[in-house]
Amino acid sequence: MQALSLDLRQRILAALEAGDKRAQIAARFDVSQSSVYRIQRQGKNQGHLSPKKRPGRGLALKEEDLPALETLAQQQADPTGASLVEAWQQASGKRVGLSTMHRALHRLKFSYKKRAVAPASKTRPSAKPSAKR
Repeated sequence: MQALSLDLRQRILAALEAGDKRAQIAARFDVSQSSVYRIQRQGKNQGHLSPKKRPGRGLALKEEDLPALETLAQQQADPTGASLVEAWQQASGKRVGLSTMHRALHRLKFSYKKRAVAPASKTRPSAKPSAKR
């Protein structure tokens, strides 16, 4: 979920200072009453209304890493996730997990479609031929 814009936060605080009730402000700006309360408390205690930093760890493969990863994936004939993890570790020195590699390839819209150099799969008939009667 996106943080409320600084402009909206300032308008909410201005409405609070004008004496409007929290429920009216929440309905007018289409936010929850608890958001109005948090904005009021933040303005009073911290003196600013800027949103807090989002929690959690950042991406292991950042946006600036994606072009190098795409080049690496295109250089391999039929890449698998595990082979790309190993190739990425050799190329960049950073170890990433298989799930991280799959998410990065998904962001690149990378396809695992088989290439013409791969041998064709053997097809078998679905049933034995029937005996003549």
